[in-house]
Amino acid sequence: LELVVVSEGRPRSLNELSTLVLGGAGGGAPLYLADIAQVRTEPVKQKSVFLYDGREMTALFVYRRPGADPVRLSRALARLTAEEQERFERDARIYLVYDAAPSIIKGLSSLALSALCGAVSVTAVLVLFIKRLDLSALAALSIPVSTAGAFSVLALTGRSLNGMSLSGIALGIGLVSDTAVVILDALYRRFADNRRGAAAVSYAYSASIPSVAERAALAAASAAASVAASSFGGTATTAVVFVPVLFLPGALGALFGDMAVSIVASVTTGWLYAQFALPALFRITFKVRPAGVSRGGTPVTAPTAPFAQGFKKLYAKTLRRAIQRPYRTLGAALFCSMLGALLLMARPVSLVSEDAATEVEAALVFPAGTLLAEAAREAQNAAALIAALTEVKTVFGWAGAEDEDVKRRASTGYRPETFVFRALLTARAEPEAARDAVRRALDEIPAHIAVHVDFPSGQKEKILGLAEAASIAVTGKTAAEAHDKAKTLLDTVRQDDTGTVLGARLRPDGGRPRLRIMPRREAMAHLGLRGADLAEAALMATEGALAAQLEIDGRPLDVRVRGGGGGRGAGESGGTRQTRSPAQALRTVPVGISGGSNGGAGTPVFLGETSIIREEYAEAALVRLDRADTVYVDVAVKKGGAAFWRGLEARQFTRLEGFSRSGESVFAKYRGTLWLTVALVALLLYVTMGAQFESFKMPLILMMAIPFSLAGAGPALFLSGSGLDLGAVIGIITLFGISVNNGMVLYETALSGIASGLPVKKAVYLGALSRLSPVLATTLTTAIALIPVAFSRTGERAMAQAMLGGVLASASLCLFALPPLFAPLLAQTLLKKTGSGSDNQHEGMDARQDGSQNTGNGMKAAAHIIQGG
Repeated sequence: LELVVVSEGRPRSLNELSTLVLGGAGGGAPLYLADIAQVRTEPVKQKSVFLYDGREMTALFVYRRPGADPVRLSRALARLTAEEQERFERDARIYLVYDAAPSIIKGLSSLALSALCGAVSVTAVLVLFIKRLDLSALAALSIPVSTAGAFSVLALTGRSLNGMSLSGIALGIGLVSDTAVVILDALYRRFADNRRGAAAVSYAYSASIPSVAERAALAAASAAASVAASSFGGTATTAVVFVPVLFLPGALGALFGDMAVSIVASVTTGWLYAQFALPALFRITFKVRPAGVSRGGTPVTAPTAPFAQGFKKLYAKTLRRAIQRPYRTLGAALFCSMLGALLLMARPVSLVSEDAATEVEAALVFPAGTLLAEAAREAQNAAALIAALTEVKTVFGWAGAEDEDVKRRASTGYRPETFVFRALLTARAEPEAARDAVRRALDEIPAHIAVHVDFPSGQKEKILGLAEAASIAVTGKTAAEAHDKAKTLLDTVRQDDTGTVLGARLRPDGGRPRLRIMPRREAMAHLGLRGADLAEAALMATEGALAAQLEIDGRPLDVRVRGGGGGRGAGESGGTRQTRSPAQALRTVPVGISGGSNGGAGTPVFLGETSIIREEYAEAALVRLDRADTVYVDVAVKKGGAAFWRGLEARQFTRLEGFSRSGESVFAKYRGTLWLTVALVALLLYVTMGAQFESFKMPLILMMAIPFSLAGAGPALFLSGSGLDLGAVIGIITLFGISVNNGMVLYETALSGIASGLPVKKAVYLGALSRLSPVLATTLTTAIALIPVAFSRTGERAMAQAMLGGVLASASLCLFALPPLFAPLLAQTLLKKTGSGSDNQHEGMDARQDGSQNTGNGMKAAAHIIQGG
């Protein structure tokens, strides 16, 4: 039976809608809508609920379009919220509950702080070592230049300014000033050292270049060129570390590629500025003249570098002993490296640092089939318990999702009966203590509601597939078999005695009631009914059909026609409502008419006569993995949970058929590629240094500085209590490149000493003493730039701590352990080139410097020896 309701005008109330005339009844009496149907209002089934500070509200989620500026969007929404609040002031309150853009703003602020600290550190260190504020300003200029270069390259390559690219720029800030320090030190020495530098240049070129300015310019260019090889090598080794990252597959390359591009662009731009622009600015800005060149009869000399003589004497004494006992020195350095590596391996592994968490997530899992209205009442009590904590600033939560919210409904972990809370922490709250406090507060929740409390998963975790601490997929031939196997594993996990398990649950779990309608084919064929007729009748009885939309009392209402009424589980009899089971009510739903021939009215046919209706308790959801029914066992573990996995392996669970680690991360998926990348980085470092020094052995010695950096990275993370998170790993990888720079500088200086006629050991010794000042300067500039981030509450805290300890340890050990290794290798190299080792076999620390006093002839003779003539 199909009824068509036609009305003129708009009904102003339900009574007016009930008195609509449908037609004429017997005897000419009008037939009203109320005569054949019940007209009533019912609440629409609630699909979602949102709570803010314990009150139910309507939430509007705004998602950013790909490529849009999140900071600009955040500010626009803040303005819009303020404007609309004025419009709706009498009727509603508008709150900005949560905004993800402040984390980006925080990253920009951290970048600005790092840049400022880097500039200040360069200025302070150079003033400390040279006492020239003007030179310090030139070195500090490399920071904004390199940052601008990184921004430009990111824009040209179509990459965005995100957390990873910002981290790369922040890392580059601590590295770009090193080359500027080395160049400035060379320039300063050339113009300040009256005996070897400026006087020699002035004497050698006075005949061919009479102009003082031209001779000074040539001296500046010569000074920059003297360290060009080592500065380029240091930049190349830093950049080479990150080049293979650009070719990582999948999410790894997409995520870490931005950081690699920003670091490579930053250090390359900084090197170009220091190598080419800095000498010109040095000459143009300050008009420095070579020492010994006078103006008006007054000699022009640069000030003597004010270095701490006591510290330098101590280093000279210690270095002399180290060169005399090379094996003992090397053994001590390797011991420190091994100890640092052990401390590093002992740190708990996690993807992100929990110290930087600003939120705590609490999930209340209600039994399947729980109505949201009922869940909201219990959730309000939970929200009040969380809001009462002193560590919590505000709390909000939600459950379910509207039809339009496809982002949430498409999530694999979506469950309408799960109520999720976000507790925003105060600035002084300790994240782990706050998480434990929320967990204790929710102990008062009834036992039939499962509670899970942890830090929310970040975007990096989701992209890399590490959003859950531990998840095991249990498969079976049927859903019941998979559930039984998963239940056995769940009981085993809950009995774990390692102390690392915080909680465990099944996903999906529980079930929901349902009615299964199985048609009787013979009865349907006799009555001429189809399966679609039964489905339509069931739909009309339960959900109803949307017939029209009206506006009554200023509210838009959907008009639904529901047939039978039995689907509501109630019937009318003598004015008394008789409650029936859903199956009984559904059996009385009419699906058609039988008989009725020859003008007869016919007999109604009910759904119960044409089908079997059975009440069942079915699974809440079905999951399929590799063509098998699957149930997941999600386990919350403490910081990595290595002990938990060892316990499972001991019980042979993870090795049985049907049990596998779920949510395999891209780290595990591309494990072979990652190891290949690490090997490629080491090979590129070796090839780069081998091509620069034309040696196969020297790169191996220089690469010993890499484990030296672990001697500081491990203790730094251990003393600070930080774990080995993603940032710390990035910091350690960065140390691969920068740790060899000091060794390259020391080696280049030793070669210069040999070229000037010094014996090998003495050249190594004096070269290390001469480079002590720039090595300490570059180390301090990098370290001081990292200190603010290392003691901050940002996500890059562990990265800065690892780099800070690694840079200090690498520089210290390189100054003492590498020179003793250079001496025998250089002596062997010189022996092969000259064909005779008689001049170097009896050299010692007290050997006379015969050729160094002859400025011209000594240099020519040394060059003759090096070339093998």
